[in-house]
Amino acid sequence: KAKAMKLKANGQAMPFKQMENIEVFVKFCEAFNVGRVSLFQVVDLFESRNMPVVLNCIQVLGTESQRWGYDGPTIGPKPTEKHVVEFTAEQMAAGKNIIGMQAGTNKC
Repeated sequence: KAKAMKLKANGQAMPFKQMENIEVFVKFCEAFNVGRVSLFQVVDLFESRNMPVVLNCIQVLGTESQRWGYDGPTIGPKPTEKHVVEFTAEQMAAGKNIIGMQAGTNKC
């Protein structure tokens, strides 16, 4: 969906055109799988009201772009990946005999 979008900025200096440019960027972020909680309102950037939210959105966009295979310069952490660990029955049985240090111990 995001690949089909064209990010064409309007170069006019009129405020409503600048706000349209910001709106196009926010819609692109939404189409690129940036979560709704990470998006910002147009006025947050246009009026410099809530810049931490804007910067967070840009970092999440950087993370999502890495997830989709972009390998150029990025901002934001690397995306998390699913890591499945499978234990055998013997490993599970051996784990039952270990008292973790988180549980505390009275042995020195």
